[in-house]
Amino acid sequence: MTARPCAAPGLPGRVAQSKIGNRKLAIAFTLVEMLVAILILVVGVALCVGVGSMVREGSQSEETRNIQAVLRSALHVYHGNESAWPAGDGTPESTTGLINALRKDQSARAELAKLPQQAILVDDTGGEFVMDGFGNRMLYHQTGGLAGGPLLISPGKNPRDPADDINADVN
Repeated sequence: MTARPCAAPGLPGRVAQSKIGNRKLAIAFTLVEMLVAILILVVGVALCVGVGSMVREGSQSEETRNIQAVLRSALHVYHGNESAWPAGDGTPESTTGLINALRKDQSARAELAKLPQQAILVDDTGGEFVMDGFGNRMLYHQTGGLAGGPLLISPGKNPRDPADDINADVN
């Protein structure tokens, strides 16, 4: 009796003849090989999700800095035409007064037009708020920046964590 060679050794689902007698064995993946393959896939997905969230957070931070740059520019134009900075006490509602003051000045209004459409939110009461790239209300302080000038603050990714705030000094 001669042993016939397997047509495709090592491929799953193929049948090979055993060297011990006439028993036919199915050659397939072992449980360990399947677990290793699943582990590799899980690690790959975890890396992709981690990198994706870092990229998203970076783009939200960049969008926030761009919004702050437009507001800084509008504030400089406003301050060049007026003697004082617009009033603002650092509450989320302070940006409503800031937007209203900047819209009264024609040159500052032209700068405000450069803001992305989603940067200004109108609530149920008609108040307008400046939103950062994370979807949080920005804060405006009339004083508090360098040399006592205005300060724009984004609460960042986590509004409860002051360590991730994005501050922009207007001076």
